[in-house]
Amino acid sequence: MENKKAFLMYYEYEEQLKDLSDEELGKLVRAMFKFEKLGFEDENLTPLANMAFGFIKRNLIRDRESYDKRSETSKINGKKGGRPKNEKPKKPNSETYSKPNNLTKPDKEKDKEKDKEKEKDKDNDKEKDKVTVVDSISYCEKQFGRVLSPVECELILNWREWFTDDIINYALDKTIKNGARALSYTEKIINSWHDKGFKTLRECELEDKHKNVRESMPETYKEVKPIKASEDDVKKLEAVLNAVNKV
Repeated sequence: MENKKAFLMYYEYEEQLKDLSDEELGKLVRAMFKFEKLGFEDENLTPLANMAFGFIKRNLIRDRESYDKRSETSKINGKKGGRPKNEKPKKPNSETYSKPNNLTKPDKEKDKEKDKEKEKDKDNDKEKDKVTVVDSISYCEKQFGRVLSPVECELILNWREWFTDDIINYALDKTIKNGARALSYTEKIINSWHDKGFKTLRECELEDKHKNVRESMPETYKEVKPIKASEDDVKKLEAVLNAVNKV
């Protein structure tokens, strides 16, 4: 930490700090330096500046942890002598080495090599079939076409305590599909799935599938109302049953 000579300022701060006065902004910047260099928080900030500092502090801590991890990795590699250099294999001397003529492999060895090649092809196909799940914050920014605020990022991070990124991304797709561009809409979807106890993307997809089938059904099949027989119909039915019992 003592070797760290800088910290990052993000463009998104401009939106978060636009309501601060010049004096508040100056005190906030001093508080950032104080926290980054000494690890102390400034208690003389106004409520508005203190709220903005809370968002910025999380980024400072995250960036510092990332820096410390990189530094530790560099130290470990340095003790090992750095990254190993790629040594090219020595080519045999053409004067002292000659490849035997008519060298053929037994059929069994050829079959083994073919089997290995087939297994490699299968593994490559499996790798192609794998779907890379995009980080939900990056995915949301791409779908909304803008940079998320720290509050919105914090909201998505809270959702990760319940669901994985693929489920959150699916909820974002539903938001866009329904013409919404706000995470408040996505939050309703997420809360609904959590209340229903969903754990997998398959469960969320099946709910939509059943909902679509339900909506496409004719109205006559959605609700079957009981038909109450009249008193005359009941008497006629009793008369028929009595006649049957007498036979």
